[in-house]
Amino acid sequence: MRLDIGQKARSLFAGVSCLAAALVGAEPVQAQAYGPRQFLPAPNNTNAIVFQVKNFQTNTSFDTDIVFSDLNIDVDTDAFVFTYIRNFAIGGTSAQVVLTQPVVIAEVEASAGGVSTSRSNTGLADSQIELRVGILGAPAVDIPEYVQYYFSEENPSVVMKGLLTATLPTGDYRTDQIVNIGSNRFAFRAGLPTTINLGPNWAPGNRTLLEIIPSVDVFTNNNSPSFSSFNFRPNVTSQAPIFRLESQLSTDLGPRYFAALGAYYIGGGATSSDGVGNNNAQSWLGVGGTLGGSLWEGGLLTVGYGGVVVRNDNSPKGTLFNLYLRQSF
Repeated sequence: MRLDIGQKARSLFAGVSCLAAALVGAEPVQAQAYGPRQFLPAPNNTNAIVFQVKNFQTNTSFDTDIVFSDLNIDVDTDAFVFTYIRNFAIGGTSAQVVLTQPVVIAEVEASAGGVSTSRSNTGLADSQIELRVGILGAPAVDIPEYVQYYFSEENPSVVMKGLLTATLPTGDYRTDQIVNIGSNRFAFRAGLPTTINLGPNWAPGNRTLLEIIPSVDVFTNNNSPSFSSFNFRPNVTSQAPIFRLESQLSTDLGPRYFAALGAYYIGGGATSSDGVGNNNAQSWLGVGGTLGGSLWEGGLLTVGYGGVVVRNDNSPKGTLFNLYLRQSF
């Protein structure tokens, strides 16, 4: 029995979902969707490092909550995202801390009144820290106990977590730029990601997962908006809370691979300038797909692509490509 558990543990650790990882990817980092299988149960006292390469073709800054709907702007953004994940216990419940730092290269083309311009911005984006704590079906267990708990016939079919996220205004920001990499404000998120396993257990090869991830973001004011020194620009901008609802349906394609389809809805986020509303609340729906595989021990590689399919005039448009590499240890 000990040998069997050890073999299963090694298979788990090399499997597609031995650890949950950070930000998919609509998001992504920043405002994009998390992507599939980011909130699966994870063994206690384990770690992961994640490297992502993202390409956005859109009308927003890297913080996609900020939409330039009143300007003719096209932004081609390449982001290189570094993430560290630590799994630990809080009072017998599993928990994770996720630290994320993107580096961004943005090519901006803008036109107005028959005049066009282009420029390139490169720098650090805002840093992010996220805490995830198990609420249901997520006890703190080491790898052998994890295998016994989640691979048995009596395994939990639902895993629910709570999350709190803080995005810090550490990114590159200048008031003489319309499109910035940083946001010059704090953002906070609360969410309740829930994973429902429609398969017999959580062993790689046996899972069909439905994930539902509701969350809400709130923002502090930006007290130095772009070109605020000009008389015609506001001195302070603010943004209403944004509601997000993400859903992912994924299924194992054998013990090492999986495929997923996802949808992502955003609502709210109207902005104000010097206390005057801009009547620009967002409402949009994005869809995408992901293929993933565990190609080496403890590793995961996924490729995803998606875009906005339904939107109002105040919302982002465009597409996102994401390459995701994770090493668990």
